[in-house]
Amino acid sequence: MLMQAYSQHAPAVPFLERARALAPGESRWHYYLGVSLAELGRQTEAQESFRACLQLDPEMTAARARLADSLLAAGMVEESLGLYRAASREEPRNPRFRYGLGRAAEAAGNAEEALENLQQAVRLAPSYG
Repeated sequence: MLMQAYSQHAPAVPFLERARALAPGESRWHYYLGVSLAELGRQTEAQESFRACLQLDPEMTAARARLADSLLAAGMVEESLGLYRAASREEPRNPRFRYGLGRAAEAAGNAEEALENLQQAVRLAPSYG
């Protein structure tokens, strides 16, 4: 986790994989591994890790957002958009979801929806992003 905190994602991955193997029932190791994998551009593996995390802890907001971010980074715009829309309906006052929805809507070519959600994110948290 210390390596990850200092953006040393490549050397962190083997340690996080080991932690996940030793404690597969703890969602945090799936999440942390997914973060490092996503930062390294290994989106497919990151998505698997975030999905495993969410199976263990379906309410983990950070994992939901990271999964949607990873899908968007991988060019899976419609799936990302669907996740962000669902999350924004469930947590309409979460600026992270509104911001992500704005980005995904823009990538899908929905300028009006993008602008509306990005403005909502700013209203919810003026210093956000």
